[in-house]
Formats: sequence, C-alpha cells, structure tokens
Amino acid sequence: MRPGLVLAVLRGKTSGRYACRIAYGTKQLKLPRRQHLDLIIQDAADVALLGLARPTRFDLDHTAVLPWTATFFGCWSGFATPVIGTLTEPYVREFAYLMMKRGSVPPPDGV
Repeated sequence: MRPGLVLAVLRGKTSGRYACRIAYGTKQLKLPRRQHLDLIIQDAADVALLGLARPTRFDLDHTAVLPWTATFFGCWSGFATPVIGTLTEPYVREFAYLMMKRGSVPPPDGV
C-alpha cells in the first residue's frame, strides 16, 4: 500500500456510500521542481510523527476518488485503522496555501 492524503470525504446522494478524494504519496520528491506545487513531507521528525515510512510528496496534480472499502483503505501493519497520521498545523496551512494558489479554494476571510 502507498500513503494517500485525504482531500475530501464524499457521500453518494442515492447510495449513501462513502468515498474519498485522495492525492497519492510518492517517494520521488522531485525537488525543487515540485516543492511549490505539492505537499512534501521531508523532515525526519515530521516523517516519523505522521507515520510515513520515508520522505513523501503528495502529488496534488494526480488525485483519485476511491470508494471507502478495505480494498483501497486497508490498515497498514501495526495500525488499527487506515489513518497513519494527521497533518500538523503548519502542514495544514501549507496545504491550504498550495490549494489557494491553484485556485481550488477561496482565500480565508481577512486575507
């Protein structure tokens, strides 16, 4: 399995089934070409804190909508849930900034 960053949780209007829009994680960091386009976790302490096996770039250009099933969201060895970590506040801000630059979200009030 490879890590994915959940960008949105979706629910089918008629089926009621859940799915997630995710950005895939890759070990190919592609610095400096992608550092202003993708969320990159490379600091060793952050990698460990977020439960990643190695420095990871979440490719925001390549997203997918996957059904919430064990096939796509299975548990990694040693984890009780598919969640291996949660972004810290600085990474949440960086992600929001990247998405704002891409025009994917409006800027927050007061900016």
